[in-house]
Amino acid sequence: MKQQLSFIAVTSANSSIYRNTGTTSYNQHYTYLWEDDDTTPYLETSFSREVLKKELDDSNIAHFIISKADGPVGIIKLVKDSGVAAYSEKEALLLEKIYILRSYAGKGFGGQCLHFVEEYARNLQKRILWLCAMKNGRALRFYTGHGYEIVNERNHWSDRVLKEHRAMIILIKNL
Repeated sequence: MKQQLSFIAVTSANSSIYRNTGTTSYNQHYTYLWEDDDTTPYLETSFSREVLKKELDDSNIAHFIISKADGPVGIIKLVKDSGVAAYSEKEALLLEKIYILRSYAGKGFGGQCLHFVEEYARNLQKRILWLCAMKNGRALRFYTGHGYEIVNERNHWSDRVLKEHRAMIILIKNL
């Protein structure tokens, strides 16, 4: 039987759970991308108290804690109005972050998360959902296996990411 997940909107009251879960899951999966395995440049722009407070005040951003009965599984960050390619901001939703703790990876939770995000986007009457994935990472196969199509490439924003890992793929799913 598939375990049911809940998706809890992040508020100032539970933001420390989001920050801790996001930081832990990112470090469990992505330290290899960074010089000296130092993820600090990313963590400071993604999970600092200041950044999260600012984002929680932005109505265009939605954060969720992915949870099971026994606690957090991961986090999701969405940008509600975010255009890409030929799609306007009103037509597109960006799945900016979906990080799952290593102990829950490979257990079907990622697919449940994508279903949640796709329904969220449909409820906002979006035409597409889009995201970026590392070109040489396992996530790319996961997304293409769930109906996302590759539309373009770009490089990671940080020059601290090792050169061999900077290539990213932009993927889109029609809703």
